[in-house]
Amino acid sequence: MALGKTKEAVDAAAGAIVSWGKRLEQRKAAVENLTRVLREAKDLPAYVASFEEALAKDKQENPTVRKALGRAFLERGDLAEAARHLEAAAESGPLDPETFRLLVEAYEKGGSKERAAERLLALARRSGRDRSLFKELGDRYEALNRAADAERAGTTLVELSANESEGHELLARVRVDQRRFDEAAGEWRQVIRIRSREPGGYLMLGDTLIRAGKAAEVREVLEKILRQDWPPQFGDTHKEARKLLDTIKG
Repeated sequence: MALGKTKEAVDAAAGAIVSWGKRLEQRKAAVENLTRVLREAKDLPAYVASFEEALAKDKQENPTVRKALGRAFLERGDLAEAARHLEAAAESGPLDPETFRLLVEAYEKGGSKERAAERLLALARRSGRDRSLFKELGDRYEALNRAADAERAGTTLVELSANESEGHELLARVRVDQRRFDEAAGEWRQVIRIRSREPGGYLMLGDTLIRAGKAAEVREVLEKILRQDWPPQFGDTHKEARKLLDTIKG
């Protein structure tokens, strides 16, 4: 494909993305087509040079094409070039979680786990209330032996919404994984405070207290479960509680 043809094909594919606007399925297909055009281009380095020259001349960026270039280079295995274009897309366009995810992938495959964590942190901060990102970030920091950063990511789960149960539940699971059972139990109690009519928090508190070796507290929690009637959509809650009681009797 001659350079002129590559540019024409890219311009047509990028124009199709714009024309589909918010019609998501058609727009997604157009994005895939743009990536395909770039991935299959025989003269991709020459196209990139021409593309960047035009950007410099016009003093503007093109995050759509940058992202597609990043994907194309990522698929080709040119990780440094993929990261360069994805960084430009992430910094110049509106928040696009997929771009950040591609960046994380490029850095990880390129052996830069620290940089991957930095870009995930940037996504988490810009995404606001997506607790799962801070959970993932904490796991990454643990793997990097960055204990203070992992701790900060964990506490952020709760700080995002102290009066909602999801953050407490995620942090409780983190603390269990860390074998910090007393702190995990405290987070499960917060889940129970917020969702007192659901048995899940009670059962998880019971399981955590068993791990902590606190049989007396376990009995108190499980007997409370057995004294109550629970809606059938939660399954056989009493059976689950009795199974946990059998564990401590054993």
